[in-house]
Amino acid sequence: MQNSSEINDVFFKGLWLIGHGRSNEAIDLYRRHLREFPSDESAHCQLGLELLKRGDQTEALALFHAVIGINPSSFQANLLLGRALHKMGKLEEAIAVFNGMLKFHANNSNALMGLARICREQGRLDEAESLLKKIILAPRSMPPAFLLLGEIYAQQGRHSDAVALLREAVHHNPKSSVAWLNLGNQLAQVGQFDEARAVWEHVLKHHAAKSSRGVAPSEEDKRIVEAAQSALGR
Repeated sequence: MQNSSEINDVFFKGLWLIGHGRSNEAIDLYRRHLREFPSDESAHCQLGLELLKRGDQTEALALFHAVIGINPSSFQANLLLGRALHKMGKLEEAIAVFNGMLKFHANNSNALMGLARICREQGRLDEAESLLKKIILAPRSMPPAFLLLGEIYAQQGRHSDAVALLREAVHHNPKSSVAWLNLGNQLAQVGQFDEARAVWEHVLKHHAAKSSRGVAPSEEDKRIVEAAQSALGR
């Protein structure tokens, strides 16, 4: 029988392996650990998360369901399951999971955010706006909510409202290149071209600084840089 200290040691050793690019070793470690201690919720969830990264969706979902079967109110397992189902395009199943979370965790921002993203994908923009406003008005709002609502306002042609929300987005998360890029685009829409150009230049300087530190650009980074350069006419 493992005590709580030993269980924590295994969990954090797995995280250390993941952080050092040794995800397969972490997966093997968690699998061995769960055979001996099958009720360890954190290990189940972390193993499921790593399996999702590797594309093993069936096994990952089974792990999340196993946790929920024992503890239906598990915040971590429900959140990971909802997000995984959403990413897999199983939107109605994801909606059911997020709504189920709200029964145990009323007005939880993560569950509301999951529902808002799906509502936007389904074109239910008014519902998405309502959900996002609940998050923004909460005592501890989530920065992505400002970004998503700003994007929705831009989609609706509400450019001044979009600018206001995107200013909040970059205030709460100044490292978000997506938020900065979108802010520049919406500033241009309302005729504030000088500030828009300054914002796009900021995006390019941010990514140049990352490259100078040896950080390899992701596909999203490349897309953002290309969009900023195009907006600047380069």
